[in-house]
Amino acid sequence: MEGQVKKTPVVLVALAWLFVGLPWTWGVTQLWKNARKLFQTPPAATQSVAPSTVAAPTAPASTPAASNNK
Repeated sequence: MEGQVKKTPVVLVALAWLFVGLPWTWGVTQLWKNARKLFQTPPAATQSVAPSTVAAPTAPASTPAASNNK
């Protein structure tokens, strides 16, 4: 009995590899999908803001009525 080696059935080894390998493969696939997003160029802007739409600050106009009220 001392010299005998008990071998694990091939089916059990295959199931063990599937049990570990399938979730690992799914996780690596998700990692690659999300990592690719970091290295893609951003999409073009759908609507650009024209520089003329931003109003420049103006100084208040002095009126004669405002200067007479001292």
